[in-house]
Amino acid sequence: MNLKAYIFYPSRRNIPAEIRMLENMGALVEAERKIFELMGKAGSEEDRRMLEIELEIIRRLRLEYPYTLKEAFEKLKSKIPDISCIQYISLLEEGKIDFRVIDGKVKVFKRFIDKLAILEPKLAKKMREYSSRCKAREKLYKHVEELISSKISGYIKPAHYRIRMKVTLKEDVVKENTKIKCWLPFPLKCNLQPEVKLLSAKPEKYTLAPEDYPQRTIFFENVYRGGKLTFEVEYETKCFSFKPYVNPSKVEEGQGEYEEYLRELPPHIEFTSYLENLERKITGGATNPYIRAWRIYKWITENVKYTVAYEYALYENISEYVAKEKKGDCGMQALLFITLCRISRIPSRWQSGWYINPVAYGPHDWAQIYIKPYGWLYVDLSFGGRAYRLGREDIKTFYFGGIDHFRLIFNSDIQVEFVPPKRYFRSDPVDNQRGELEHEGGNLYYDSWSYSLEILEFKET
Repeated sequence: MNLKAYIFYPSRRNIPAEIRMLENMGALVEAERKIFELMGKAGSEEDRRMLEIELEIIRRLRLEYPYTLKEAFEKLKSKIPDISCIQYISLLEEGKIDFRVIDGKVKVFKRFIDKLAILEPKLAKKMREYSSRCKAREKLYKHVEELISSKISGYIKPAHYRIRMKVTLKEDVVKENTKIKCWLPFPLKCNLQPEVKLLSAKPEKYTLAPEDYPQRTIFFENVYRGGKLTFEVEYETKCFSFKPYVNPSKVEEGQGEYEEYLRELPPHIEFTSYLENLERKITGGATNPYIRAWRIYKWITENVKYTVAYEYALYENISEYVAKEKKGDCGMQALLFITLCRISRIPSRWQSGWYINPVAYGPHDWAQIYIKPYGWLYVDLSFGGRAYRLGREDIKTFYFGGIDHFRLIFNSDIQVEFVPPKRYFRSDPVDNQRGELEHEGGNLYYDSWSYSLEILEFKET
């Protein structure tokens, strides 16, 4: 494993209670004023940096709620043309459309339609994306059923992909002649994804992180000359499916060489008293680590509902949030699972990239656990939870240990410094699935650029 360093990620727990209260109330202008006051009195560089980052988090919170009530209604009608104003108001009153009062104005969450589709399946069926989602699930479940029925275990049934990914800096975000740095996620080599080949890169000069680096990137620099500036990469990968074979009676205690995957990693992997008590309650004193991990998986998949989340930088402690609120997206559920497993002395780690079912695809996160003597197994909490809610116990069970071949893997750990290091606070300080940009004046957040990923070729072998 390549040497890695973890990025500075200040705990938001040190932010004064008055500022936190103002943020929760939506009084963001007043919260900013208080922060500026404190910055003038900051006793250390670390305290000042914490406050600077909190200012950036407030800016990002505003971006999470971009729409007025009228704009949100128009967006919803573009997806469901026959929805009425009365229906829309009812959904608002029932809390099924996510909105907040920010500085005295009602603003609607940027992904409110995705969230509404989860809460209201009948409305989801009217949306244009519904058909492709159903077809993607059918393709996935057919593949998983073949894996379950296979007499062979291990890494089987690979798929070949050719992928193009790019990010495009928007016009006039920075001044002309500004040097832009870009870190595009790039597939790492691992057991699941053993073959990766770079085909082309624009610009042609780049730095590629080591093949097993836990947050692998391809790094570019270019000068903005006006108009739009694009960074692009094309590559081929082969990804295998994995069907596990575990005999619980043969499982051994012990962490092997993986002690590092038992550690805390604040702020999202912390052994709080709440989570320690929850782990004891869930595992019930089981001595077999495989059984303990299964009970944690079962509790999360049956009790935590999938929901659309904010950007991760806006959360104080994701794993504890998910445990208390019993909701979270794929990565949030994976972080809770990893944290509870580590509390239970089961080595566990992150894995993420994209779910690349050619019918419908997007960023996705899951986890791994080390079970001696069987090695690393795969655990997909959100896919397991969805199967549970659809009554597919066989598929739910499969995703405790097994995984499909619709995976593009960029990351095997969280909060890892890039190669070369990034100077400013990242757009996503936890993971990297879309890319990161910065210039000499600071980070360039998601509102400054767009990203895309295309599956140019797909072949199951």
